[in-house]
Amino acid sequence: MGGSAPDQGVLEGDDAPGQSLYQRLSQRMLDISGDRGVLKDVIREGAGDLVTPDASVIVKYSGYLEHVDKPFDSNCFRKIPRLMKLGEGKCRLRRAGEAGFVWG
Repeated sequence: MGGSAPDQGVLEGDDAPGQSLYQRLSQRMLDISGDRGVLKDVIREGAGDLVTPDASVIVKYSGYLEHVDKPFDSNCFRKIPRLMKLGEGKCRLRRAGEAGFVWG
């Protein structure tokens, strides 16, 4: 094999020409809203107990639009991380967990 890295925009085993990256990613993601409006992709499992539904958590995020390489919003490069209060308990992770989300 040529030693070159695979294209970042192509999923391993991608054989669905004509589908957008969003369409390919969404097929393997977990529907956490019940109507496929919010999808979750577990990138790295966390450890320990789930945080409580009313916990305050520090969140790093980047928001992208389909077909755009630059995030429309991100706090990854800010000095102060975002502190968020959880509400409905639909999106709970373990310590050091990492996930990707898609809003439809």
